[in-house]
Amino acid sequence: MGNKIICLDWDLYETTTEAFRSKDNFTHYDFSDIREVAKCIRVYGTKDQVKAIENQYKIDESYEFKVEKKGSYWYGIFGSRAESINEATEKKLQELQVLYELNNNEILILRTR
Repeated sequence: MGNKIICLDWDLYETTTEAFRSKDNFTHYDFSDIREVAKCIRVYGTKDQVKAIENQYKIDESYEFKVEKKGSYWYGIFGSRAESINEATEKKLQELQVLYELNNNEILILRTR
């Protein structure tokens, strides 16, 4: 059971500051500012590997990154885009599997934001 491969996206309590540009809707004034953005990582490995490292991070929220089945809650939320999102997700999971194998089946920890 602990050897099943899973992929999770973790939003961390840690934040980083990034610059952005925006335009005011009324005056169309263009301006620059900064905002805080939560750091996010994606972990890919066995359940045991993920369990072993999760205490090293301050996890705010966790989401399973997976292909959604027809009839599932998220499949319904995705609506007409569900199949294309599932195809992109499946492709990404296949890429992660190749990286995982190249990494000697050690857990992957990837920064997503």
